[in-house]
Amino acid sequence: MLDATIRIFVPNPAGAIWIGVIIVFVTLGDFRQLLSKKNLVLSALLVQAAFLLNVVEWGNAADRQFARWGFTAIYVTTFAYTVW
Repeated sequence: MLDATIRIFVPNPAGAIWIGVIIVFVTLGDFRQLLSKKNLVLSALLVQAAFLLNVVEWGNAADRQFARWGFTAIYVTTFAYTVW
């Protein structure tokens, strides 16, 4: 009973990203100018979330080339945020 209830209310990873996007833009977004620098920075920071979505599964991935590209994307986006 408890397991079924938890499965109903706990979102999958993609749902968790969408919840995070909504919360970030509702609380920190600039609604007067949608293309403001603040909104663009928030969007850029959330790009990395797509790469981190299944990072745990990449360690066991059969396709090692995909895992390499995924980790490279994480490092490149982190470096780009640091430089920016």
